[in-house]
Amino acid sequence: MLEPLRLFSVFLLLLLFGASCAKEIALPVLFTLPEASLLNESGSTVSMATSKGTVGIYNFIFTTCAGICPMMTQRMRELTPQFEAKAPIRFYSLSVDPEIDTPAVLSAYASKVRNDSRWSFLTGERDEVIRLSIDGFKLSAGGAGAGSDRLLHTARFALVDAKGQVRGYYDSEEPDQMKNIVRDARQLFKEIH
Repeated sequence: MLEPLRLFSVFLLLLLFGASCAKEIALPVLFTLPEASLLNESGSTVSMATSKGTVGIYNFIFTTCAGICPMMTQRMRELTPQFEAKAPIRFYSLSVDPEIDTPAVLSAYASKVRNDSRWSFLTGERDEVIRLSIDGFKLSAGGAGAGSDRLLHTARFALVDAKGQVRGYYDSEEPDQMKNIVRDARQLFKEIH
């Protein structure tokens, strides 16, 4: 009777040892974000440098959007509780309609949708938002049509490490991609020293 129990114990130890030795796939460094100066929903200036030291999940929305933005906001709401309160992570929704989405408008919007104090809503000068989207995140940004100040934007979320480097993109329309961003963000926590 003791022999099968001993064999089971050895098997279990080998299984646990093998699992602990499993290699994680390193996330590539895609781009380093340029410095940018934005405003949060409180009207305070936020620089990209101030977000360094924590992992960041970014999306691009606008508050009057009747299309994909409500779904993207819901996805962000679903992501925030998946990280414990002490986790080194921040969430950012950057408006692509800075003419309408002033800090006051973003504050009112945040009061309706935000479920985590680590989630900030950002806006800025139109040229700065375009530069950050195109040169920084390498995501599309352009006019939505004649007479519109709103910018075209993507449904993808960007994962940024604690050094301000984009490490991945995740399609918010794909539920599995949202699981992947949680997994990858947790992996990036291990890089913070």
